[in-house]
Amino acid sequence: MAILVFLIYAICYLFANTAKQTKWFLTLVVLPLLLFIFLSDMLRHSGTSMLWRYQIVNMVAVTFVVTYLLKDTIAKGRLLFMGVYLGLVFLGILSVLVIADQGCWNTSRNCEPNVEEARLISQAPHPLVITDFSGAGLVNFMAVLNKSKAKNADVIYANGTLQNLKQEMASNRFSEIYVIEASESLTHQLKLQFGENMVPLRKNINMFTPQIWRISDASIYSNAARGLEQRP
Repeated sequence: MAILVFLIYAICYLFANTAKQTKWFLTLVVLPLLLFIFLSDMLRHSGTSMLWRYQIVNMVAVTFVVTYLLKDTIAKGRLLFMGVYLGLVFLGILSVLVIADQGCWNTSRNCEPNVEEARLISQAPHPLVITDFSGAGLVNFMAVLNKSKAKNADVIYANGTLQNLKQEMASNRFSEIYVIEASESLTHQLKLQFGENMVPLRKNINMFTPQIWRISDASIYSNAARGLEQRP
């Protein structure tokens, strides 16, 4: 909140003390991109406003605004703004360390569950992931796969009615089978096929943290997969 108040003050200070050309330049830099991103979110439910890479242009404008305020006030010897500058430097370094530790790639509160999904996929030598991109969508699911760095992961995109997956997966050597980012319809169809072998892995779920299911039906695993499954 304090940073937001400071940013608003910096914007007001710049608009009150700069030429008209500068004001129009910053407005034309920020406004079109903001309108495009938020309209895209509303029309396509894409969530692009939550991804840092789409905010780079806006960050350039924000940096310009804050730099103008700090340059002007520090040059006048105002100790308060010198302290604000050092505080921003400290927060910037701290945020980089925190983000690197969490492994998050967006600003959503859903980041940690995504990291958990990626970690789960990465731990299996040859996992199969069943999904219909429910929830955060295709872009977020691809980010999960990229974060997992899994080279041998197979994905089934379940669009519509599912066929008999037991027959389809019997000839493959999957070490683990997970159901991730699945809609209620997909989950219901899989439960009809696998019953109690659909094992939930998350205890606390909500709209930001959907359930992850593991299919533990030994009849669809190869001999190699069974060996992996039976290890302590």
